[in-house]
Amino acid sequence: GKDVSIRLTAPGPFLAERPMYFSYTGFGAPGWTGGHCVIGSTGTAGEWFFAEGYTGGGFQEWLCLQNPGDEVAAVQIDYFTQEEGHLAPRVVDVPARTRLNVRVNDNAGPGYQLSCRVRVLLGSEIVVERPMYFSYGPGWSGGHDVVGLHR
Repeated sequence: GKDVSIRLTAPGPFLAERPMYFSYTGFGAPGWTGGHCVIGSTGTAGEWFFAEGYTGGGFQEWLCLQNPGDEVAAVQIDYFTQEEGHLAPRVVDVPARTRLNVRVNDNAGPGYQLSCRVRVLLGSEIVVERPMYFSYGPGWSGGHDVVGLHR
């Protein structure tokens, strides 16, 4: 019943992924059931990119920001929408050694087809992933997840 993130280390190269299975209700959805899997990030970065997202009816998009560092990360989120272009930047603080979940449907607004850039303005580099949950048409519910492209 808790939202968590983890940091894995090993003396040599390794591959990690996180499969997740769910049956969610809430946020006005009739319920999402399914599973998704995301590969682990190879490290932290100061800038992350996501090419695709949607905050329309029946869809819930999230950004999960993990700060494994020892200082607060001041983070700017830029949304680029098909409908209105670049929205005004949003800024959030991610405390040290924690994860912050940003509900894009609230943070950007509803009804957008969008991409985004997450950039550290000050503080520790972070890791960012983007899960999405949906109910689409009759009988289609589920979710998917992706780690961002970083530099």
